[in-house]
Amino acid sequence: MINFGKIAVLIIVCFTIHWGELNEFPIGIHAWSQSDRYALALGFLDNGLDFFHPQTYVLNKQFPGGFLEVYETGVTSVDFPIHEYVVALFMNAFEMRDPIFFRVYTLLYSVVGLLFLYLLSQQLLRNSLKSVFVIFFFVTSPVYFHYQASFIPGIPSLSNAIIGYYFYFMYLKDRVKWKYLAWSCFFMLLAALNRTPFAIFLIALVVHEVFLTIKFRKKSIVRTIIFLLSFMVLIGYFLYNLWLRNEYGSLFLSSILPVASWGDFKEKVQLILHNWGGQYFTLFHYLCILILLFVTPIKERQNVWKKLNNNVALQFLIITIGCCAYFLLMIQQFVDHDYYFIDTFMLPSVFLVILLLKIIDGTSRFQEWVCFICFVCLFSLNSFEVIRYRKFVSNENRTAITIKNFTKIDHYLDVLRISRNATIVVIDAYAPNVPFILMQRKGCAVLSTTQETIGRALKWDCDYIITQNEFFLTDVLKVYPH
Repeated sequence: MINFGKIAVLIIVCFTIHWGELNEFPIGIHAWSQSDRYALALGFLDNGLDFFHPQTYVLNKQFPGGFLEVYETGVTSVDFPIHEYVVALFMNAFEMRDPIFFRVYTLLYSVVGLLFLYLLSQQLLRNSLKSVFVIFFFVTSPVYFHYQASFIPGIPSLSNAIIGYYFYFMYLKDRVKWKYLAWSCFFMLLAALNRTPFAIFLIALVVHEVFLTIKFRKKSIVRTIIFLLSFMVLIGYFLYNLWLRNEYGSLFLSSILPVASWGDFKEKVQLILHNWGGQYFTLFHYLCILILLFVTPIKERQNVWKKLNNNVALQFLIITIGCCAYFLLMIQQFVDHDYYFIDTFMLPSVFLVILLLKIIDGTSRFQEWVCFICFVCLFSLNSFEVIRYRKFVSNENRTAITIKNFTKIDHYLDVLRISRNATIVVIDAYAPNVPFILMQRKGCAVLSTTQETIGRALKWDCDYIITQNEFFLTDVLKVYPH
């Protein structure tokens, strides 16, 4: 049964902690990526809610031209932008364009994911306190909590994957209730469509089913049809997205970025651990896992497999292998993008904690409560400390300066009678969509102030050029004095 009191507390706590940022423009870590997603939602408002032609304000796309090739429209290829579209529907209904719609939507979606994580944990552990502990372990991850009310698509995709796993383990109880498998594949597909790495978990279900089919020698045409339909939809949108990319270009990466050598691999792993190791989880999260690994008496460890839910262990093994393979293919992205952990290793981490909690038996209710309170307090305090560090934006942060300079500029341009249809070049934009979102006008972003890029930009067909006073003398005039 759902403990609605605990869930209500969770919702209130999440909204209370994120309250001050719910209408905040994308700023801080990965403001670039977040503003691109915000621009997609606004783009649906501007294109008459045309789902199949997602667009942003930037006309010079990153791929394939490296921001040097200008297109006629801002249409871009992007993974199935269903969440940006739903946000646009709410904005359209309320006739508002504020960030609060996007942030509240993501936050609510995350809470739904946490609810299903509780249900999944309760189903597997049969212990409400341990199930709540899993939620707190998960939600106090600094990287997850930081993006919980953001514009990053990994949060709703992660929630969809958790929902998918809830239905899948419901299906595994007897493997004849096809509606559970269908719902599981639906949510896994929705996660994978919106964020490609989540295809790992849909593939993991197939691998799991192949293993069980071989083990029990029970084939099913219904199961085959469900999986085939799922992958047909996934491949279908992939091909359409490929057409969008070839026709209109893209702001979003769609190629692999592996390392070139073993030495390069070791260097990248060291950078990842240095940049994000203490932000994926806190020191106390890692300590908790170590304690859970060794808390079981040695004489009982030989019976560990009997205590485990074999399906959970098998799924953990499959997705861990899948995430490691993806990590090798995209390792360069992991160096600079902390949210790739949400897309991949977050779910294996959750399954690992569930497995370790499953092993522990014989503890008293008092012992469980003492451990629960101690670790939740340690998780929370250490996590908030890391989050404060992550949210700090210095006065010298150029994206923050750009946001300050362009805030309310749309009204200023209206006063100057500069048309909303005007094409504007912004020299030194820093995050391509940021100035155009605030101007509510399309245009081209010059991100590198070299003589070559500025010279090329001056030849583009545009109506106006905008620079920022702070950077004009040092970054623009200095390199392009004539």
